[in-house]
Amino acid sequence: MWQELIQILDKLQQQYEKLLALSKQKRGILVQVDWKALDAILQQENSMVAEISASEEERKTVLKKLAQTNDIVRPDAKMTDLYACCPSVEASRLKECHTRLNQVVQAVTEASDANKMLISGALAAVNYQLNVLGTTTVQPAYGATGCDQVFKIKKFDFKA
Repeated sequence: MWQELIQILDKLQQQYEKLLALSKQKRGILVQVDWKALDAILQQENSMVAEISASEEERKTVLKKLAQTNDIVRPDAKMTDLYACCPSVEASRLKECHTRLNQVVQAVTEASDANKMLISGALAAVNYQLNVLGTTTVQPAYGATGCDQVFKIKKFDFKA
């Protein structure tokens, strides 16, 4: 079972590396403002996230099997606790897999945060351009009725 857990962690690491590559591609696409390419990347990301979710379910299933044979394996246990009850050869491999997986997940998180900032900036620019073109302002929050708050700017004072 330990080998199975190690294989699943390796698979997760590879999947997250693919997701990281997609995130880096998405950053370039966001900078270029290529909406068709962005749609294609988002579809690829969604399928990769589905694969990662399936692998996570596999990992949980293996951990449940390990919990039946080891008292140390509990829902609140940490990976460092698992190293202690794992055979020494597999413990070093498990630790290595866990470390690499943590590093790639951190990189994916950082890339995702950078992409969120680019998306927010792009949406702000689009809202600004729409406001200029339509002589209205759209607030980034919803009103009490659940609809966008739109204010029409009067350019002429007809009472004068």
